Amino acid sequence: MYTRPIFFKIYSIFTLVTAVLSFLSSMTSLFAVDMIIEELSKTSSIPSDMQSVVSIAVKVSCIPSAIVALFFAYISFSSMFAFARMIQHEESKNTAPFRKPWFVLPAKFYSKFGTVITYIFFAVSAVDILIMIITYSVTHSAFLAVPVLPIIPILLVNVLVYITYYARYKAFGDLLNLLSKSEPDPLVLNDIKENKPSVLRGFCGFLYIMVFVILAVLVILAIVFAGTISAVIGAGATAVIYVIAFLLYVVCFIELAITGCYFDNLAKMLEHYMIKYKLL
Repeated sequence: MYTRPIFFKIYSIFTLVTAVLSFLSSMTSLFAVDMIIEELSKTSSIPSDMQSVVSIAVKVSCIPSAIVALFFAYISFSSMFAFARMIQHEESKNTAPFRKPWFVLPAKFYSKFGTVITYIFFAVSAVDILIMIITYSVTHSAFLAVPVLPIIPILLVNVLVYITYYARYKAFGDLLNLLSKSEPDPLVLNDIKENKPSVLRGFCGFLYIMVFVILAVLVILAIVFAGTISAVIGAGATAVIYVIAFLLYVVCFIELAITGCYFDNLAKMLEHYMIKYKLL
C-alpha cells in the first residue's frame, strides 16, 4: 500500500516554493552588495579600485549558485509530484499509458541527471582523498600513509549521494519511462531490472532511525544545558527556546518522514513491476 499521494504533492510544492523564495532573496540581496562593500571599505583596507572587482566576484559566484540550487529544487519537485501522479494512476487501475505532467522533464533526463551528479561527486571525492593521502604521507615521511578517520566521512557522504541521486533518480526515471508506454520493450525492462529496491528501502529505514537519533540528542542537550541556559537568559526565555527547538524538530520529522516514505514507495513500485515482468 502506497503513502497517500497528497503528502508528496504538498511537500514537493513546498520544496519548490521555498527554493523560489530563496532564489528571489538571493537576487534581491545582490542589489545591496555594492552598498555593503562601500561601507566595508570605509572601515577596512579595501582599495577603492578593488571595490568593483570584489562586487563582480561576489555576483559572479552568487548568481550561478542560486540558479543551480533552484534547478536542483525543480528537479526534486517535478519528480516527486509526478511520482504522486504515478501512484494515483496505478491505484486507479487505468490500463492506458501514464501521461506525465507538462512541466516534468523526459524520463531519461532524471536517470542521466542522477548518474552525472553522482559521478561528479565521486570524482571530486577521489581527488580529495588522493590529496589527503599524499599530504598525510609527506607529513609523516611515509611511502603510503592513509588518514582513515578523515576519509571515512567522505566515503559515507558518497554512499548518501549514491542513494539520493543515482538510486533515487534512476528508479524514478525508469518507472516513468515504463509507465509511459503501453507495452515495455526489452531495453526498458532491462533498465528496471538494474534498480535495487532494497537500497531505497534501506535508506527509508535509515531516515527513520535518524529521526529518533536527533530526538534523543535534543532531549539530552535540553536536560544537560537547561540549568545553564536558564541561569543566563531566565526560565521564560529558556522555555521559548525549547518550544522553538521542538517546532523545528517537528518540521524536520515531517520532512524526513515524507522523504523516507517517498524512497519506500519507489521501492514498492519497482518491486511491483519487477514481479509483474518476472525480473526478480
